Amino acid sequence: MITLYRGGSLQRYVAADFLLAREGIFTLKRLFGFCLPSLQLPCELRGLPSLFTPSVALETSLCPPGPSYHLLTPQTPLSTIFDPARLYQYLIAGNGVFVLARSRDVETCLPLATGSLPGLVSCAPWLRFLHPQVPPPLVEDLFARARAACLDGPQERLFYLLRDGDWRVDAGWRLFEPPQEATEWSVQANHATPESFTAVLEGHSHHRAAAFFSPGDDASELGNGGLRLFRPGADF
Repeated sequence: MITLYRGGSLQRYVAADFLLAREGIFTLKRLFGFCLPSLQLPCELRGLPSLFTPSVALETSLCPPGPSYHLLTPQTPLSTIFDPARLYQYLIAGNGVFVLARSRDVETCLPLATGSLPGLVSCAPWLRFLHPQVPPPLVEDLFARARAACLDGPQERLFYLLRDGDWRVDAGWRLFEPPQEATEWSVQANHATPESFTAVLEGHSHHRAAAFFSPGDDASELGNGGLRLFRPGADF
């Protein structure tokens, strides 16, 4: 049985197989009338109080969009765990702790801490793109536009790829070039547009230069915030 620590005496959690607190996953040993915590897997579990630092007890249930916590057992398939109302969820598996998260574009299960928790099912990390591949004709159009921008000399070009219609159903891809300031060594949008916030994929061309992320690219993306996944190269 998994139990979330809500503050107070450990005696109230004596029946728990696993006790989850801010510091990680504990088991409880009963010795000479005392209930002693043993840290089995250290990792930060947000949304829970510390076992060793006095704190205000939490409510009986965590309200969205806070995290939730799940044991991975044969009776608990992953398909029943995802809660779209929550920003992320913790998955306690036989081989460690994982973080589950899903946006409209990607779904991921990332390891937070590795270890052995007997009696639970092991899990493998994954990252899934939730849209179909960009069709070849659209990629060819993107390359044609990038080459056309270089007719008067090398120039980078910025592109957004969007999904028209409801993202949850099969809908078409659309290529969009935002108003932009482009040079041989850099490119940026002149101003934010609705496409800036709804683009599924973003790319910029490097004309004859190699495909790489420059220090300027890195600094720019750190300031953009949000969840962004990058792949260097010319293919989508």
